[in-house]
Amino acid sequence: MAHPTEAFRRGERSDGELLIGAEHELLCIDQNGAVPGYAGSNGIAAVLAELGDALGWDSSLEDDLVIGLKGATASVTLEPGGQLELAGSPNENLHQVAAEVSEFQQALSGIAQPLGLSFFGMGLRPVVPLCDLPMMPKSRYQIMQKVMPTLGPRSLEMMFSTATVQTNLDFRSEQDMTRKFRVAACLSPVVAALFANSPYQNGHRTGRASERYAIWDDTDVDRSGRFDWMVDEDQTYERYTQWARDQRMIFVHRDGLYHQASGLSFAKHASSSAYQEGDWEHHLGGVFPEVRLKSFLELRSADTGCGQMVVALNALWTGLLYDQESLDMAEDLTRDWRSSEWQGLASSAATDGLSGVSALGSLRELAAAILVLADGGLERRARLDDRGQDERLYLAPLHMLVHWGASQAELLVQRFGDDAKSARQFCAQDLWEFPW
Repeated sequence: MAHPTEAFRRGERSDGELLIGAEHELLCIDQNGAVPGYAGSNGIAAVLAELGDALGWDSSLEDDLVIGLKGATASVTLEPGGQLELAGSPNENLHQVAAEVSEFQQALSGIAQPLGLSFFGMGLRPVVPLCDLPMMPKSRYQIMQKVMPTLGPRSLEMMFSTATVQTNLDFRSEQDMTRKFRVAACLSPVVAALFANSPYQNGHRTGRASERYAIWDDTDVDRSGRFDWMVDEDQTYERYTQWARDQRMIFVHRDGLYHQASGLSFAKHASSSAYQEGDWEHHLGGVFPEVRLKSFLELRSADTGCGQMVVALNALWTGLLYDQESLDMAEDLTRDWRSSEWQGLASSAATDGLSGVSALGSLRELAAAILVLADGGLERRARLDDRGQDERLYLAPLHMLVHWGASQAELLVQRFGDDAKSARQFCAQDLWEFPW
């Protein structure tokens, strides 16, 4: 058995090899506002079949059922309640990220419309209750449906009702990872406020700008979300390894299927006869801290939105963390932050979005500050498209939100009040375009 930290060391890259990976989930409804099931002429399986043909990607199968798609360097994953997730390619610049997201969403929209389906980006299903949601036929999700409620009271809501967008970024060394990890952790609530887009659930306002963010606080509470050590301690490969090894294993992957694990910690599993090569990598993908370390860093705090917001998230984190001057200034901004204040910042972000205020300051002002840093970082990267524009153009929606002083959630409530259905219809009008 290789030392567990080797899974992280393998990801180290030189400056010129740092890549960007965008992942985003999308929700779906039919013409009646219901969530489509897996089977049927307009079910999710039909969407996957047509999408695979449109993209030229291979089907991923489990028990002869299509549960996803595989491209050369990207994939589509079927989530528990029928959400579709694009796990994008490792790209060299944000122009490539934008082209990939746009191509995927254009293909998906072209398939969905004739089937009477609408895909849209919000952080949480705004109308359809949990009891009316289908479950997709994947062995992993059957296990999670049984086990997760024992780990956190809102785990099933997370599985079946939420949708997120995340950025995957590389690190050059352990020291570089340590710096990026803490800055990303500190700023994750600011990003959550800026991308808040889930003010409705079960057809009603929840009183929060990001109910999805709040749901994660009651999901798998020992293994997911925010932990004080993310801010109060400098992370090393070994420290993260020790934390992850102490966490309970939910499943193991054998012969192409997931099976329920014994419930032991990974450390105890690794010393048992049940251990097999590959279990550690699967386990690393089964714990969900807000910043997750694998062979790259996953930054996971944002509600999903339209395609332009997906790219905007990746632009924000790239400008902040891939430019040394911006990273230095972000470190200076967050150097004295401590976990108690940080947790309060996160609570304010979930409840009030960009209107929130905490002991660390106004979320709008913090969002404006990190947007300036990201802008500068992207300008210094100087990655130009065919028209000579650099990557700063993808931050445009975020500049608008900061100027207005309101997240999308706050704008939805201002415009639609308690009318969750109209808010959903507004968000579903175009997958790519920023609707404001």
